[in-house]
Amino acid sequence: MSQEREKHPVFDGFVTNWVFNPTKNNILDHYELQVYSALAHAQGRGQKPSILALAWRTGINRDTVSRRLASLESKQFLAQGGAVPRPDAFFEIKNAPKSEHWSRRLRFWKCLVRSESSPVKVSDQAVLSYLWWSKTELPKKKAFSPKHGWSVKYLASVLAIKPETVRQACERLEERQLLTRTADAWLTPSALAPWQENWFKRKSSVERINVNSGDFIPDMAKLPQKFWPGETVWADDEDDSPVGMLEELATPEDSSVEWIKVRTFCEGALASHGLPNDASAVIRSVKSEVERLGTTTDEWKRVITEAVAKQLAKPKVPPQPARSKTETDEENFLREFEAMRA
Repeated sequence: MSQEREKHPVFDGFVTNWVFNPTKNNILDHYELQVYSALAHAQGRGQKPSILALAWRTGINRDTVSRRLASLESKQFLAQGGAVPRPDAFFEIKNAPKSEHWSRRLRFWKCLVRSESSPVKVSDQAVLSYLWWSKTELPKKKAFSPKHGWSVKYLASVLAIKPETVRQACERLEERQLLTRTADAWLTPSALAPWQENWFKRKSSVERINVNSGDFIPDMAKLPQKFWPGETVWADDEDDSPVGMLEELATPEDSSVEWIKVRTFCEGALASHGLPNDASAVIRSVKSEVERLGTTTDEWKRVITEAVAKQLAKPKVPPQPARSKTETDEENFLREFEAMRA
């Protein structure tokens, strides 16, 4: 289909998951929707992706992917490990050739996929991607805006995410300068800033095996080890909690502090200086001061900014050159010789 061969001004060069557009009959949550879409498209290419491959494709950790595969089967969207068509649950593309695999006859939107070290959460990538995909005009794709305008309620319904989680995602995107909401419009940047690009997975030469057919999606069964998700579950990944729930960062005695806001601001400050995403350590170092100030004013931002500045001021240890086997053998010989003399 010609639509797939067009270069998208935002998504070109980045890995994307093609997520189906659900109808009002949809009973899947967002994680199930992501996993089901990735699995169906892979089947359309004759692939049988593993849990690792599905985790890589969606940005969702492998444990959550495994649980969602089980729930998809119980909801009869999977049979014998494969996705089955459910035409009542998704919108179809008008005039799509019947010869196409059923997954290619369904309407979809392209979702960016967060990298393993990204501060972006699953809900963040979904909200940002849907806004970008909908608002972009292409030769074979018209820009789209909801009849009653963009809203948290609308995004929650089309993304199958709870409204409170969408609201939190919008706030984090605003903190990271990826979204501006006004009374008249929701504005997104024309492209990712250079320091934001490593938050999402980029395509590489390994992934361009099907370039001649306009299909940039990799053969997920043959991805090299470096593209696999990490062995451990991502510690601050919201999908470790029940769907739609955010991790609890505040205890009852910390009720005056909005820790989600503090963490988001800290992650953005670290990223803007090109520092590693070690927000937890930075926040721990000033936790008592932030608790004392609270987050009802902006004084806490000064504390976080100063803590990040200290990280920036730390001297960087230059990498030590690799030692040759000859140098190591000579050192060992001299050490043994000195020991014998003693």
